[in-house]
Amino acid sequence: MPGTIEQALERLLRDRQAVASTLHDDISQALTVAILSLKRMDEAPPMRMALAALDEAADQVRDVTVALRPSLLDQAGLLSALRLYSESERGQPLTTSGELDTSTWSDVRRGRWYWACQQILLIGDGIDRVEVTEGGAKPTLVFSPWAASIDAVSWLAELGLACRVDGEALQVSDVVETGA
Repeated sequence: MPGTIEQALERLLRDRQAVASTLHDDISQALTVAILSLKRMDEAPPMRMALAALDEAADQVRDVTVALRPSLLDQAGLLSALRLYSESERGQPLTTSGELDTSTWSDVRRGRWYWACQQILLIGDGIDRVEVTEGGAKPTLVFSPWAASIDAVSWLAELGLACRVDGEALQVSDVVETGA
């Protein structure tokens, strides 16, 4: 990938992580304190309305955090984060099999994979399964069923992914790495 595209993608991933962190660590925490404080007060109708509005705001912050970069990505790994993303953003369960140890990966590499997988799930609207295979030097994620166009595969390749369609599955590996 040319340096300028690589630098832009790294900046995007860092920005997404910073925004997600701010939403989770600052705004979400403040909303939680406000909600807990209101729950201790009188249950008058205006109070219930304010509590409902705060609950909705907290849910929206959580949804945006998941879409940008959930803390689950760093705590439990890529597959757990993808399942959460699929259920909360797509409204569809995602079955995963195999294990993908991302604990030694850099934040940039983990963020790149998460962002790319989000795009794959959006492009391949009917995907309901992701498998991990360890056939080569690098892990491969297999998304199925895959029914999106070849143009989508070309676009993913421009992001630095080695992609190929095998029957009704998309195999993705070899993300261009900027660190372990």
